[in-house]
Amino acid sequence: MAKPLGALSGWLNEDTWPRVLCPECLEGTLALKSTTQYPDARSRAHIELVRRHLDGPDELGGSFTGVLECDNHGCKREAAIAGDWAYLWSFDDVQERERLTDFFALRHISPAPQLLLTPQRTPTKVVEAIAMASSVLWTSPDLAATQLRLAVEELLTARGVKRTFITAKRKRKRLSAQERLDIFASTHPEVVHALEAVKWIGNTGTHESGLSIDDVVTGAKFLELALRRLYDTNEADLLATAKDINRRRGLPRVR
Repeated sequence: MAKPLGALSGWLNEDTWPRVLCPECLEGTLALKSTTQYPDARSRAHIELVRRHLDGPDELGGSFTGVLECDNHGCKREAAIAGDWAYLWSFDDVQERERLTDFFALRHISPAPQLLLTPQRTPTKVVEAIAMASSVLWTSPDLAATQLRLAVEELLTARGVKRTFITAKRKRKRLSAQERLDIFASTHPEVVHALEAVKWIGNTGTHESGLSIDDVVTGAKFLELALRRLYDTNEADLLATAKDINRRRGLPRVR
């Protein structure tokens, strides 16, 4: 089963690498296939000392590249990854001793896993903003949150919420995101609760910075909830079918 995207944040090792949903087939999961480590200058100097038997193994650092591969045999899509690498002492529960272990912190994935799945009828510009947020999540969580906030604005526009108004002095003035949400709340109050949370997280990314990947993933969950309420008709169709069966007192007869 695919892990939440936030499981890929922080330091990871090969044994516990979490598999997230493949962005290509949306069925399989991305498994770690290979990694290549690039020690920094200090680490290269220490490796040379170890090679010459002048010092013992110790912690190292640097960068890495690697490849993820979809485990769906009908897909097998590969994704390139890169980021920070550390070779650290850690306790091995199986061998019950300390050993040096490779750890990786992601900074880039291409193609990027999707922050959220959008219903089929989601407006194009909303989908595009979400795709951009997904692509920059690992390099700049703040920018990703800003893109999710843009997705909220695009959604309001697609739903017919006005962007400007005429003042008493006959001048056109732009409505703030909050003012537009307040207008939308008159018809979709529950949806607006979720969208407003996305807006506040996006505001933090735009004006304050310092958001984590998990913060952005939380915002994506709220946006996904709102989009499902607005565009996913599966539950409504199923309830309509149930009502039809109840009205007929059984399944429709097939002739």
